[in-house]
Amino acid sequence: MQDMKGLITDIDNNESGRKILGEDGKFYSFCDDDFAIDDIVSFEADADEIKNVHLTISDDDEEIKAIKDYLRDNLSEKRYSHSLRVAMIAKAIAKNNDSDFKKAEMIGLLHDVAKEMEKDDQIALIRKENIPIASYELEYHHMLHAYAGSVLVKDILHIDDEEIVEGIRYHSGRPEMNMLEKIIFLADHIDKSYKIGFDTNDIVNEKNIDDAIMKIIMFIDAYYVSKRLEPDTATEMVMNYMLIKRNKKDEKEKSLISDEVFDRALAINARKSLKLSSVSNDRDIYGYSCFNRRKIRRGVICRSAMLDRLTKEDGNRLKQFGIDTIIDLRSAEEIAEHPDQNIDDLTYVNCPLKTIELNEYQKNVAEKYSISSGKEKAYYLSEYASTISMEDMYAEVLNDPVSIEGLKKIFETLLEENANGVLIHCVSGKDRTGIAIALIMLALKADLKDIVNEYYASCISSFGSAETMAQNLRYQGFGSVFTDELRYYMSIGSDMIEKAFDDLENRYGSLENYLKDAIGLDQERIRKLRNKYLENFIEIKPDIEEMYDVEDYVYDVIKDRASMKIVNKINLCIDELFSNIVKYGMCKQIDVRCFIQSDRVIIEMKDDGMAFDPLSIEEPNIDDAGRKPGGLGIFVIRNYADDVSYERLEDRNIFRMMFDLGELS
Repeated sequence: MQDMKGLITDIDNNESGRKILGEDGKFYSFCDDDFAIDDIVSFEADADEIKNVHLTISDDDEEIKAIKDYLRDNLSEKRYSHSLRVAMIAKAIAKNNDSDFKKAEMIGLLHDVAKEMEKDDQIALIRKENIPIASYELEYHHMLHAYAGSVLVKDILHIDDEEIVEGIRYHSGRPEMNMLEKIIFLADHIDKSYKIGFDTNDIVNEKNIDDAIMKIIMFIDAYYVSKRLEPDTATEMVMNYMLIKRNKKDEKEKSLISDEVFDRALAINARKSLKLSSVSNDRDIYGYSCFNRRKIRRGVICRSAMLDRLTKEDGNRLKQFGIDTIIDLRSAEEIAEHPDQNIDDLTYVNCPLKTIELNEYQKNVAEKYSISSGKEKAYYLSEYASTISMEDMYAEVLNDPVSIEGLKKIFETLLEENANGVLIHCVSGKDRTGIAIALIMLALKADLKDIVNEYYASCISSFGSAETMAQNLRYQGFGSVFTDELRYYMSIGSDMIEKAFDDLENRYGSLENYLKDAIGLDQERIRKLRNKYLENFIEIKPDIEEMYDVEDYVYDVIKDRASMKIVNKINLCIDELFSNIVKYGMCKQIDVRCFIQSDRVIIEMKDDGMAFDPLSIEEPNIDDAGRKPGGLGIFVIRNYADDVSYERLEDRNIFRMMFDLGELS
């Protein structure tokens, strides 16, 4: 990039001070009426000086001439002069940055084309093209005019070049500005900043456009502080973004989650989505391995964002999926503002958790996140997180009296006999829902890494659908080329959960104590929760060391009904059957299922090995010293179990052992 010295030679080397020559033959002060200028100082210029400015913005180009004619007829003298100055500065910066200087000049001329329109007319133009804007932007005239101007130039001047249109639309600044947007943002602020004492020599000699933008923004910020004023949200967002980009790059690269973790979160979101078209962040949390290797059942615990836009078709889909209960974690005020759509025959339960108290800036960032896309959306996501102490917020929610009552009610609802398929949601389905889901998984004894992975998946699905994720976010850069901002935001997700859990351990001595003492989940209620929401079978590798997990699983099912004599008898049979399958079955997986039916305990082992019916083996004569080896295992099982059976079904061996409850006490 070339040195920016000489950037404004046509406007800052005049005897009367730093002024700029207008096409009307007058010099104007190097400023803009946005900063409450009472009057524009001017005096007559000579012919040579008039010629000099025409060399900068020439009428030789018919397109430029048409733009100037339109602006001269439709803008005030002050606004038109400001537009000429910005165009000249933008053209010079573009040349120094090897950028398209004609486009920069055109954007500079047109950036304020809608500035003097009535607010209602600006809004009408914006709505005509369905440009997404945040509610707070309606309060900022200078932000509305940028959006409106991007529509006006297409409608009136028939300019449809996307770079020019977007340069006008975002000249007030946004995260991830492209080069032309940076040029106009800088040129506009150079012209505005002189009035409040900014030394343009700093910018003239600055070699890096990002540093130049940062200098102006920091100066404006300092000016606002000195005047005890609040900067507008757009400027604050750009400033925060530039600071993050400049000061936190190394920190972020160190903390970014790995490609493997990112891809796993993406896969979870894609595989477990409920495929609802009208609801975001919708997912079934089935399949996580929990207590004694038992997995969460499919369709019994689901999560999503709020259901205020739920369609009838999606409501029917939820019912077909098995959902019979909706648990809403929002406050009464939130529900009143965005009530869930009614679904016939479903039970609705409100279990409010503490809401996050946001300041005005945080609310604005959250709203911009909700209406943006691509890399901008990722930035707003991380900006939102960086302005809130999320780990403290999570700890606060977990210990807040309102939240504790809400959490108690959640688990009471889960244990209700008629709640067999539950959907839990808040607003976005990430924070409060994330806390509730984390505690449910904790009670089911899921591994912490799976709890964190489930949280990561929420970061993904709150950002966008799995189907469009790659299209929206891939770009050349770090690792597997996913947006750093989103990866950074996801990387602090594990900290939020882990630090919140650490806080609970410090307060209560253990997470189990928190569940018991704060939420009221004693061992009996936890056992009922696990038996209701976990599969009644486990998947085991054909490894003899896995046998102890089988015994633990079976014991958990029967321990309340079995004497130690029966437990030992069952364990002996498990040892014999499992070890024989491992040694001779040549299988890849063994499924073990234990349940109580009527007056019997039934243990079923299913494997995908070669077909073999152990009951077809003749019972060995244990008194015969010369007998062939083998057959003792099935002999032991036949003698200890009250009934045994075998079948070959769908290329799998299925062996069942049954023990009468009459011997259980």
